[in-house]
Amino acid sequence: MSGARQAVDLTSQMLVYAGKGAMEFESVDLSKVLDNMSSLINSIVPPKIRLVRKPVRDLPRLKGDQVQLGQLLMNLVANAVDAIEEAGTIEISTGLAEVDDALLRKSFFATDLSPGAYLYLSVKDSGAGMDPGQVSKIFDPFYSEKGVSKGLGLSSISGIVRQHQGFVNVQSTLGGGSEFSVYLPALSYQEVVPTKGTQFRSGSNKGKILLADDDPRIRSLIESILESDHFQLTSREDGKEAIKAAAEDGSSYVLFLLDCTMPKMSGTQVYRQIRSQGLTTPVILISGYHQEQVDTALSEQVLT
Repeated sequence: MSGARQAVDLTSQMLVYAGKGAMEFESVDLSKVLDNMSSLINSIVPPKIRLVRKPVRDLPRLKGDQVQLGQLLMNLVANAVDAIEEAGTIEISTGLAEVDDALLRKSFFATDLSPGAYLYLSVKDSGAGMDPGQVSKIFDPFYSEKGVSKGLGLSSISGIVRQHQGFVNVQSTLGGGSEFSVYLPALSYQEVVPTKGTQFRSGSNKGKILLADDDPRIRSLIESILESDHFQLTSREDGKEAIKAAAEDGSSYVLFLLDCTMPKMSGTQVYRQIRSQGLTTPVILISGYHQEQVDTALSEQVLT
């Protein structure tokens, strides 16, 4: 069951990264997001690291999804914890800033954005820091300088930031720590502020997923979890059937979830065939084997 839940969690991250995850937007106090996440943050920050919170009160509100913003904050804090090998400090702050073109030009996901008033959520650490080459890759899926994949890691926040029409600025010096600042547009006082629970985007149907696995028990388990989370599932029992389904209506799917070891055609073979058809839909390869065995098998094949 835990393996299936991890697959579902990664599915959600993949959809968020691709900008296709459903969100429920409402009027949000960014500093209260930090307050509400305090217990979870404390649970992942070890005693050797000093945690400092500097929220600014009475900030303008933003139009956002509180759950996704909480996930964004947790990912940033987890990254900061990972960057500190010994004792150190993590500082989390919120505030309001007037953003100009100069800041937009040197930030991530800011290409089509305009200067103006933005709220910011900043996580600063005293860890190892990064050189410019490392900074340029940090939002790539599965990128890890330590060689340990932890799912989508920092890259999963990019979809959240983009759907909130925000951007990320990263300041880092090798040996001198890093600061990740997420900027989100502030609601002006003239704008209509929706009440709690108002949905700007319906979460009743999160999209279609093509699932291929030769084990009916695994298919049934994943189907029940994803369908309860409002995804529409198309299930196939082998690789060739998955290819056929993708060829018929591949562009309608938001995700392909493929077992690595299936009869007739493996998940990696299906992956290659899907990409050869020009489909860029996100793909997750799943397996019941130990992760090291899967990593070894995949490292011997080129997946692009």
